[in-house]
Amino acid sequence: MAIELVKKNYLIAYVQDSNSSEVVLSEALTPYIEDFNCGWVGTGNGVWSYEKPTQSYSDVYSVQGGHKYYLTLGSDVGTRFRVMFTTVDVSTVSSGKVNGTAVNKSNYNNPSPNQNLYYTTPSDGYIVVQKDNVGKTGIKTYLHDTITRSPIHCQFLGAVNDNLDSNKALAIVELLKSCLNSSVQVKAVKKIEGYKLIVKK
Repeated sequence: MAIELVKKNYLIAYVQDSNSSEVVLSEALTPYIEDFNCGWVGTGNGVWSYEKPTQSYSDVYSVQGGHKYYLTLGSDVGTRFRVMFTTVDVSTVSSGKVNGTAVNKSNYNNPSPNQNLYYTTPSDGYIVVQKDNVGKTGIKTYLHDTITRSPIHCQFLGAVNDNLDSNKALAIVELLKSCLNSSVQVKAVKKIEGYKLIVKK
């Protein structure tokens, strides 16, 4: 028995199906203000109260409307995980209260490590995350934007002759399109070199 490697040319297509989607997270966003040391967030009521000096520390994020965000604590937590959304920049407020929307209405005191939540913003504004109320600084929070995308898959089409040119490749693509569902798009076609294993007895 002998084994022979024969050099061949193959055609592959990169296709995308708009009916197939996956949700991925962006890189962690940078807080607009980190360790904001003024005011505090109420217990699940979406109200921020001005207080200075205070032992409370918060991260403030500038966010866009209609986006679904994923917020998580890390392994190091404080005494609070009180989160609210507001259209008012609380860093510009010097007295009174700011009414917003409670993002979490439970588990807002003494949170567990890596406690998290999702929230879809109704408009542009700010997410305020109170992390502590006993003077602990440097607690990290992580806010990610979620991105929905249709993945691109590589599809093997078969072996082709050495003399395949771009016109022939385009003709193959047109024939391929006629066989596909309308939600599927051919993004690219590529000829690659490879080897076929032949076993001879």
